[in-house]
Amino acid sequence: MISKIRKVVTFRSFKNWTWPTGLSPFRDINLIYGINGSGKSTFSSLLRRASGDSAWSSGLDVEVMEHGLPTRSVDLPSDPIWGTIKVFNRDYVDEYLSFEGEAGGAAQPLLVLGKENVEREEQRKKCEAEIKRLEGELPPIDKDARKLAKALADLLRKRARLIASELGSLGGRYAERSYDAGTLKRELGSPTATDVISNEEVTQQLAIVQEQPLAVQDLPGDMKLSMKSLLPRIEAALRETPASKAIAVLADNPRWQSWVETGLELHEHLDGCIFCGGPVTADRRSELVAHFDESMRSLQEELLRLDEDLKRAKSRSTEVIQELPKPAELFKSLRSDYKAKSDVAKKQQKDFSASIDELAIELEAKLKAMFTSTELKKRPEFEDIDFNDIGKVIEKHNEMSKNLEGERSKAARKVEVARVHEIRDSFTAISDEIDSTESKHKANDIDLKKSKLELAGLSSGSFDAQPLAHKLNGDLSRLIGRDELKFIVDDGGYRITRSGGPAHHLSEGERNAISLLYFLCSLGTHDTASGESIVIVDDPVSSLDGNALAGASAHFWSELVGKGKC
Repeated sequence: MISKIRKVVTFRSFKNWTWPTGLSPFRDINLIYGINGSGKSTFSSLLRRASGDSAWSSGLDVEVMEHGLPTRSVDLPSDPIWGTIKVFNRDYVDEYLSFEGEAGGAAQPLLVLGKENVEREEQRKKCEAEIKRLEGELPPIDKDARKLAKALADLLRKRARLIASELGSLGGRYAERSYDAGTLKRELGSPTATDVISNEEVTQQLAIVQEQPLAVQDLPGDMKLSMKSLLPRIEAALRETPASKAIAVLADNPRWQSWVETGLELHEHLDGCIFCGGPVTADRRSELVAHFDESMRSLQEELLRLDEDLKRAKSRSTEVIQELPKPAELFKSLRSDYKAKSDVAKKQQKDFSASIDELAIELEAKLKAMFTSTELKKRPEFEDIDFNDIGKVIEKHNEMSKNLEGERSKAARKVEVARVHEIRDSFTAISDEIDSTESKHKANDIDLKKSKLELAGLSSGSFDAQPLAHKLNGDLSRLIGRDELKFIVDDGGYRITRSGGPAHHLSEGERNAISLLYFLCSLGTHDTASGESIVIVDDPVSSLDGNALAGASAHFWSELVGKGKC
């Protein structure tokens, strides 16, 4: 017998209900009373439906006492205790009796065993065992289903939370309250992407997502600076010597030559030397003019032009480097690349300037020894500076600056696709397991339904229902005090008639009396072991008139207690 209802997690009005402290356990015979809405009918429905609650959604936990055995707890639908419970309530009436229709009232057949039905009874027992086995398989299947459903929900929830945290700054569909497990599941249902980016690229794209607006930056004033065009001229100038008649003492002494050249210009209209006071003869002047002729002046001018060109190239290289944007003026996602390329350009400019300085020294030496033909001592290692790589980074920055929101959205989509791809295999594996579990559950349901239908056929097949019809008719006549209502055997079941015709418009009292007698009679059939049943009756005498109440009470007591059916 059930001694206590330890706990009900949720069933209609019962929410986290537990057995009250101080309340005595159930005994052999118990009366539960209370006002309407206090839960009496809900209690009877809870116990009647226990064996069919394969998911055990009610969380019912009962304490059971069995003769000669310790008290035990029952919290599964497969326990045999539920097979001993017989409940009379509105659900029972709706399932087994019908009081409307063209043929009047009707009831499902009650089974009486006889010697000729032994084989059928054995088959029925096998069928019941199969039903018990199938019902026993359901809890583990349902447990696996809940476990897999939770695993899938956790996978989707955590990944959706990650994506929302990474991309939520964009708002819209990526907002934390918008991007959820449902959104992610829809993404997983779309075709697999073929352009998934790497983890390193994910980091880069996330940096773009976090960018804030920045101004457009100017490109380098010169994308390339080169001295290649100067080198042939420098080499030619170094090799060249004036075609004039050189004065040996001047050609061998550059300082003297420079001093005399300046003096010649100063003495152009003088006959005497302003330094020594001596005369400047016509022959001496002719010798000096021949030494400093046009070819020498032309070479000097070329050397000076080359020196100026080198100085301008050096100055311009410095200006371009100084004009470059600072790394902080570019988007964060570009700064690392920009700084690396800027460092390369700065190193090139440093070497470029050093090479120019070396060439300038050789030009200066040539100016002092113009009558000596020379070669470049060392060809420059860095003949030019290329700013194109830096320019490409700046151009990318400017494109992002002009369409930052679009760039952020594209980057976010790439990150989303990558994050979805990372869990696709796990999602597919869990989903396949869920499908497999659902298939098992469906197969079990089909087999269970088939077995129950087979059992119903065995229970109501070709048995003789006439003997119980006589008993039902006699009990009904005694209970309501008149005999116009009869149970008539019809196609293995019972049809209820009034004065030989269909029993239409039965009063509520008549319906209750018929239902109660039918239930009491059913306790004597094959599926109720004598003295082992737990019988629960919900409001058996409602709407009976006063004359029938006493008879119903006596009949009720006689059938249940006096005959040892419970």
